[in-house]
Amino acid sequence: MSLNTTTVSIALIIDMFAMSFAFGSTVWFFFVQSPAMFKHVVREEFVPLQMRMGKLLFTSALVALALLVAASVVQSGSVTAWGSVAAAAALLFGALNKFFIFPMALRAGGESHQMKEGRGETGSPVEFASEGAGKSATAKHRLVVLFVVAMVAGLVTHGISLLPI
Repeated sequence: MSLNTTTVSIALIIDMFAMSFAFGSTVWFFFVQSPAMFKHVVREEFVPLQMRMGKLLFTSALVALALLVAASVVQSGSVTAWGSVAAAAALLFGALNKFFIFPMALRAGGESHQMKEGRGETGSPVEFASEGAGKSATAKHRLVVLFVVAMVAGLVTHGISLLPI
């Protein structure tokens, strides 16, 4: 089945918007907004705000990634084209983070944070972000970042597939 050029052009616009949104919001969250908040927000405000913002990020990115996969398949006409596979990989890592890894990290961080508060320990947001609130929380927070990096790698690979080479 051959799609007309208008449909493919609309799919390309949706693809580029969705890819840009997912990539830009993720890079902003992890590399601009979070480091800025480390310096200017106390830990008691930082952690709950980051939790809410993280949930919003992963939800909105997941919607964009689903649109990205659909638009990529329409453009290429194949689910096995490497751009579509890269988009699907980004969606997979984003979905795993949203539904499994990120909630697990939030629970572990919350439990460790409560234990530290119960012992009267305090710390800065930078300490919390780099060391977590315990070994289990730290490992899970790093796993979130690993899955984010894999998602971004899928987005970059997909973006390269759009280049007219």
